Amino acid sequence: MRYCPCILIALCMAWNAAAFNEPVDQAGPLKAVLNVPDAMTEKDSSLSGSLLLHCDYASAEGNFTLRTIDGWQIEPSEKTDFFLNKGESREFPLSVTADPDSFNAIYPVHAYIDFKTEEGQFTLHPVQLIYTRFEAVPRPDSILPWQPFALKHSRTKLLAIPVHRMRVQTVGRAVTILPTGFSGTERATHAEILPYGVLSLPEPHETLFAHPPWKGGARGSVIREYYLNLPANSPIRFQSAVAIGKHNEGQEPPSDGVTFRVRLVPENAPEDAPGEILCETHTSSFVWQNLSCDLSAYAGQTVRLLLETHPGQNLDTTCDRGLWGDPEILINKTEEDELPYSSQKYSLGAITIEGHTSEVFFQPGRRGLLDGTMTFSGTGGEVSFRGFSVKVFGEELKENLGASTLAAVQIEDKNNGIRIRHSFQNPLGDFELIGDLSVPEGTALRVELRIGAAPSPKPWLICLLEQVETGPWNARAARVYAGMGNVICNPEAFTLAPDGHQLATSFVGFDFESGLSLVQALKAPPSRLKVSPKDRVYTLEAGVVADYHFLPAENVWAAVRAWRDINGLNAGRGVEQLAGRFTFDLWGGRYAPSQEALQRSFRYGLTNSVVIWHSWQRYGYDYRLPDITPANPNLGSLEEFQSLIRTCQEQGALFAPHDNYIDFYPDAEGFTYDAVAFQKNREPVWAWLNEGRGAQSFRWRPTAFRPFMEKNIRWVRDWLHPDAYFIDVWASLMPCDTWTQDGQLEDRMCCRKEWQSAFYWIQDALGGKAPMISESGHDQLVGYVDGAQANHLRVDADPPPGRDWGSTWRIRCSDAERIPWSDMAYHDRFVYQGAGYNPRYSAGWRQDLHGIFSDDYISTEMLTGHPAMTPAAFSRDGVRKYWLSNDFITRIALNPMEYHHFEDDDIHRQHIRYANGAQIWVNRGEKDWDIKGHVLPPFGFYAEAGDAACAIEKKQETLVEWSRAPERLYLNARRAPEACLPLQLLAADITSVGGRTIQLSLNWDLRAPLDPAMRIFVHFIDSKDNIAFQADHPFPAEAASEAKAFSTAAQAQLPPECQTGDHFEIRVGVFQPGKGQCLMEQAHHERRFIAAGTLVFEGEEGKLPRISYAKQVLETDHYYLRMNREGKAVSFEEAVTDGAFRLTREGARLILLPLPDSPAFDISLNLEALPFAAAKPGQITTEKQDGTRLHESLEESGTELSLHVAADTFALYLE
Repeated sequence: MRYCPCILIALCMAWNAAAFNEPVDQAGPLKAVLNVPDAMTEKDSSLSGSLLLHCDYASAEGNFTLRTIDGWQIEPSEKTDFFLNKGESREFPLSVTADPDSFNAIYPVHAYIDFKTEEGQFTLHPVQLIYTRFEAVPRPDSILPWQPFALKHSRTKLLAIPVHRMRVQTVGRAVTILPTGFSGTERATHAEILPYGVLSLPEPHETLFAHPPWKGGARGSVIREYYLNLPANSPIRFQSAVAIGKHNEGQEPPSDGVTFRVRLVPENAPEDAPGEILCETHTSSFVWQNLSCDLSAYAGQTVRLLLETHPGQNLDTTCDRGLWGDPEILINKTEEDELPYSSQKYSLGAITIEGHTSEVFFQPGRRGLLDGTMTFSGTGGEVSFRGFSVKVFGEELKENLGASTLAAVQIEDKNNGIRIRHSFQNPLGDFELIGDLSVPEGTALRVELRIGAAPSPKPWLICLLEQVETGPWNARAARVYAGMGNVICNPEAFTLAPDGHQLATSFVGFDFESGLSLVQALKAPPSRLKVSPKDRVYTLEAGVVADYHFLPAENVWAAVRAWRDINGLNAGRGVEQLAGRFTFDLWGGRYAPSQEALQRSFRYGLTNSVVIWHSWQRYGYDYRLPDITPANPNLGSLEEFQSLIRTCQEQGALFAPHDNYIDFYPDAEGFTYDAVAFQKNREPVWAWLNEGRGAQSFRWRPTAFRPFMEKNIRWVRDWLHPDAYFIDVWASLMPCDTWTQDGQLEDRMCCRKEWQSAFYWIQDALGGKAPMISESGHDQLVGYVDGAQANHLRVDADPPPGRDWGSTWRIRCSDAERIPWSDMAYHDRFVYQGAGYNPRYSAGWRQDLHGIFSDDYISTEMLTGHPAMTPAAFSRDGVRKYWLSNDFITRIALNPMEYHHFEDDDIHRQHIRYANGAQIWVNRGEKDWDIKGHVLPPFGFYAEAGDAACAIEKKQETLVEWSRAPERLYLNARRAPEACLPLQLLAADITSVGGRTIQLSLNWDLRAPLDPAMRIFVHFIDSKDNIAFQADHPFPAEAASEAKAFSTAAQAQLPPECQTGDHFEIRVGVFQPGKGQCLMEQAHHERRFIAAGTLVFEGEEGKLPRISYAKQVLETDHYYLRMNREGKAVSFEEAVTDGAFRLTREGARLILLPLPDSPAFDISLNLEALPFAAAKPGQITTEKQDGTRLHESLEESGTELSLHVAADTFALYLE
């Protein structure tokens, strides 16, 4: 399970603030401790340490061997023998020396100790991890010579010039100059400078990000340096926009501003010369400010131009995220003649989608495809976009503003379309950009861009499509559709990252204001979705491979169905096995107790399921991967784990153990940086940080993990015999571009191929049809992965703060809603499970209202047609979800979606139809929706699939749920399993009674006597969610004997540390000794308190504060508004009941299972109204939860059957 908001990236690269397991191991009488420092800063000196062996209750004889990796040296390097008597300790000195080409990363020291005692043979393996922070580390070999770049154009964008250097200038230290062309982080000080894409603040500018040095107390400047040959023309000016990036409010302190300077150094000055300051400004603005200076005095000279980012006179680097926007040089120069171009307008053909036809035209520009116009003209309207933005060698090719010059454009006919060939000249080597345009079989406009003739690849330097985007459109998009499924109305500018949580689909949709809708798709992995309404930019960004498809249609849903037909993606070999299965998503628990819990679930019928077991690995979850075998003995024996798996399989449930080949931990056997992915700046890719254990991993190279994986799978196959398999992350992280440590590119297509091949190999190893499952479920592995645990996040620009604050799409818009976007394309060929891991789906909202068992979550599962998911091996709500949804879900499994509609154009009221005729209506709006005689409350639904139907709806103004099919019936009057106190808080008041004493008054209405042991608690909560002070007090004595209205009062002393401006949330509730806080209808259902307002301290600083009480409306908690609070009997078609049960027919008898943990309830059953034929039973057998059975005769006549179900009942058998 992986999802890492940007704030965690910094944590993943932290200095050794958290540690792995201690370098200690013990077996039998012997304990081994590696005493080696965990940090190294100097390559040319060794670390001294020791291996300590202590023998406890018996003597031991053996040997040890010390090992390191990647050229590191350790002494002693040979096997060393030892003998220790009982109670003896011995310390063996050792020394460790780093290899000169070591990186700033983590290096292991292993001790392998084999010994024997009277008890037998033993092996110990302590590991110490050394974090390295060297001043000098390997950098990419500079392909670019540090020589002057001649400015040829009247306007030159400095960010398009490949010849530049990064300089780090810190107080009290020598200047550090990094290789030509370097962008990234200087690890010793964490100074950072790198291209940042286009930022609109509010004007759009190509941006250079720069953060001054700060690590280890370093203070100073980070500089981007250019070596320029200025022309003799005059005037010459430098200009740029500057600003700072926003900090995360509530998570980070603000910056005190950044100083931006432009310096100039003569050509013959020393390398580290500071240069003359030409202009500077200090700003803390989040919007662009202008910075410019005159360079005319240096016309005709060769100079070095320095763009300096400094923290300012206070040297405070806190959140100093400097931004340079489009730094450029303007020259008084007549631009060279434009290239001649053809004014011919090309008709590429017509696209017809579900009866809607659009003609496609292309008008070349002076730069061919780069500034040409693509037009879609249909009966619903017309829409067009202007060219493509393409980056090669780090430079945008749309204009001659950098190192590349467009020399020629040729257009020719090609394969029922046209080919446009662009020839570029560049100091790094001339190259061709080729664009093929066609409308194959009238299905879509296909635009494929690729590099033609190009210079030969060199380490760290390859001529490829680094970034491709469509140009601006001629209209705004009123709605944007993307990812697992969100529609976003009138959004502000945003981007979506390419992963299963955000841009999970390689196709997106737009409803343009001009009347036409369009789907834009890529077959290759996209880089991101970029939306900038102000600039009318709506584009998937491609890289390496740019194979765009455009599908104009009357609505986006028709276009998605057309894309489904041509994208070439088919169901994998395990989809049929997996489709429709309920998901047990289990992250913890010992083997034997979990087996018992699952057996209980299976007794309740939850057998059409798959059990995904995440934590079983040898050293625990996400630790020392890929060393996962044998199974973790701390969770039980291997035999117990095998028994758990057999139990699932005997009940017809699939079993899928968890595995991971994205994270390589440095203490694992065989770890080497030869197998780790690198960034282009030759730094290893830091991957997941297991915060709970302080264990940092690195990203596997996509071509390196296979031998480790195959070894593990063979063990799993031979010892565990699973019939499904779960690989973490691969369907969450989009295939991406990484480098080897020697500068070879392993691009996203290579990555995708390796992951696809690995899934296929695992499936073959497990028999050929075992379902392959992963996390989240982006669409680049469809056909190889059979399913994934969906992460269907909501759009929320300002989620509540907390651990999962990053689990939303942070997009500002007029409205948004979850939709079945991915399922419209893949429902019949890929199995999405659930709607998200519990905390990610709720993302700071209350889990009882928005978590995995909530109506919100269930309505999303039903909206998308996903099999339901539970995080528990057994629970009342897990059984409830299965009984409610399984009959409908199994009937729509493997069926494509054929229709989607927003009723009355309301995005919160959705109607979906499947190929087999099944339909569902889902209400995610704020008001009730009456559809086909069913009143759907917010988060309600009604679904029908032939002879089966289910719903969460209103009956007699009460929310209920039910499911019926020819084989079974489920009815639930939604009575809360645990009763609330018969008590209501009517009013609260607070007054000051002098000094620091306050008086609290509470008015109550009691409907039935209370337990005399109960007490009232009143907590005053500070801004950190801690109890600052309290005013707990007892109920009056009569509350234990009679129902009545009454008042209580208490005084509290304000703590002396309370000051003006402090505010405290007031929480009121009832506490029962030995049982804890009690449920009340007004109380927060999860936390069991009533929010009774806020106490605010006012007045002048330094004086005794005055109090102000802001009251809060006291009302029923939202959870109870969705429950049958009064326990009313509800009339369904088949029965009247105040309970919840499932009724099935088994031969001639009926079996009635109450929902687990139900209080006692009654049923009046109409036998003639059941969805299956049922004779009048003459006997009833009651089976209790403990297995005991009671038999009694039924003497009722007629078709009505009255039953009472006791609280401890497992089943009623009617025969």
